[in-house]
Amino acid sequence: MFSIFQELGYSHAELFHSRMIKIIATHNGARELFWDMLEKKLEEYGLDNRPAKLLKEDISATGYKNWIVNERELKEIVAGKVRDRGRADIFISNKTRESVPSYRIVIENKLDAIHQPHQLRKYYRYLTGNNRVNAGLFYLCNKWEKKKSIALHNAEPYKSESRKEDLTKFAVLTYEEDIKAWLEAILKLALDPEFKSVVKQYLELIKHI
Repeated sequence: MFSIFQELGYSHAELFHSRMIKIIATHNGARELFWDMLEKKLEEYGLDNRPAKLLKEDISATGYKNWIVNERELKEIVAGKVRDRGRADIFISNKTRESVPSYRIVIENKLDAIHQPHQLRKYYRYLTGNNRVNAGLFYLCNKWEKKKSIALHNAEPYKSESRKEDLTKFAVLTYEEDIKAWLEAILKLALDPEFKSVVKQYLELIKHI
């Protein structure tokens, strides 16, 4: 099948994939399947699935007005100093007047980009620091078995931290299985034909990553 995205050479363009996922994930109909995917993955890895459950509850209660999906610089104040925790490829939370949203989800997207030192650890510290709860961290990649050792290395605590406590907890999403299955499920729904056409072309691109 023809895919304009493949013809444009976007197969391994990490930023493009992050933005495509965000666009599709916020579309009515597709987003419900997106939440389910995140919730099941958290459960699969034995992690707290409340971030995904709160996501569904919050959006259902507010008529989809309070859901934020974007890229975000992760900064926080620790001991009076601003700490840079990196830049999230996909950041999901709810709008709130409080200082801390009721849930936070970070998806780190890794295709061909270079891994930054302690990258997953930085995100985890941001999500769970200062007694924050209801946080979910995901590592999205292709060929997970080849990237596992690199990801685990970047999830290790800093040398100044104890390795016995507060280890980085994250769930893995893969393009070959999870994203592909999500897109295939979307195509089975009765949604706008033009939207499904885009999803179909993006699915074709996913098959060539």
